[in-house]
Amino acid sequence: MYCSVQDLIDAFGEKELISLSNRDVPGSTVNVDVVNKAISQAQAEIDVYLEGRYPLPLASTPIILQQISQDLTRFFLHTRIDDDHPVSKRYNQRIRLLSEISKGKCSLGLDVENKVAMTADTVQIAPGRSVFGGRDW
Repeated sequence: MYCSVQDLIDAFGEKELISLSNRDVPGSTVNVDVVNKAISQAQAEIDVYLEGRYPLPLASTPIILQQISQDLTRFFLHTRIDDDHPVSKRYNQRIRLLSEISKGKCSLGLDVENKVAMTADTVQIAPGRSVFGGRDW
């Protein structure tokens, strides 16, 4: 799985998960079965986008994939949601990102073993001087 119930609690709060997972009657705890079903739905949707580009299952889960899974799961936990709702907008943004990943326009940053690649050569950015608007321009 790309995310867990605890990941969702950490990201969105236990109160929201209790509310979303106890649809029929008010509850005082997270309904783990409902949340796990939504997590499975999110993983299945993500896999549709990844399967042509990456061998599944992945050996490790990049942080961005965990975040995508959390947002998709949150969307699936809602029973009725308008297109202009922030959760719906976030879902659509994540689907666009998955589409870009599936087309190769974005990468998950995995190495040949499908593990998160740790690069030694990284770009470093340092503040410099302004070249516009000065006397030398």
